[in-house]
Amino acid sequence: MTASHRVGRILRRYRLEHHLSQEAMAGLCEISTRHYCDLENGCTNPKLDTVERVFDALHLSFCLLDRPDFHWTEDAKVKSKSRKN
Repeated sequence: MTASHRVGRILRRYRLEHHLSQEAMAGLCEISTRHYCDLENGCTNPKLDTVERVFDALHLSFCLLDRPDFHWTEDAKVKSKSRKN
């Protein structure tokens, strides 16, 4: 998995756990919605300062990028949605 995909998974997990839209996340990170969507989907190779700015805005640690136990599964997605209801 590439670093950009890891960043995307972390952002998606954070967004779903906090019940936020992509637009809301973009606002928190002070970037365009389009750029945020590209980050979350791993469609871009972000600059380090962009990742740093986004992680700082969300109070996330760079350590998440290196965690071998960080996996986003369909089970986690379902659990997140069920908590919403």
